[in-house]
Amino acid sequence: MENGVPQDITDIILLPFMLMFFGLVWWILAWNAERTTGRKANWKWGAFFFLFVSMYTGFKFFWAMLDPSSNGQLYRETMRGIEHSRRVVVSHYVAFLFPFVSTVAIAVWAFLDSRMKAARRY
Repeated sequence: MENGVPQDITDIILLPFMLMFFGLVWWILAWNAERTTGRKANWKWGAFFFLFVSMYTGFKFFWAMLDPSSNGQLYRETMRGIEHSRRVVVSHYVAFLFPFVSTVAIAVWAFLDSRMKAARRY
């Protein structure tokens, strides 16, 4: 990044995607540990820390594209001068939306899994 402006896609999506990946792996490992041992793995909720930090880091870029102030306007004007600017612009949205969707998916998974466990007991 140069002067706070990303030069290519990796500047934007690398950190949010790495954090999202660690959060998803953390959740899946904990879920697998619960299923194999039969005991609760309360440490699985730590995955949400990575997912929320991932959303936060992605939201900064996402908001820069939506910001109606003069700062956002200047940022968007700067984006037009970057090579492959369409990909870079799309990556601003992807950097927030993928971690957001994965966080919602994990929350729905946790809810449905708890309901299915209750149904399996009876």
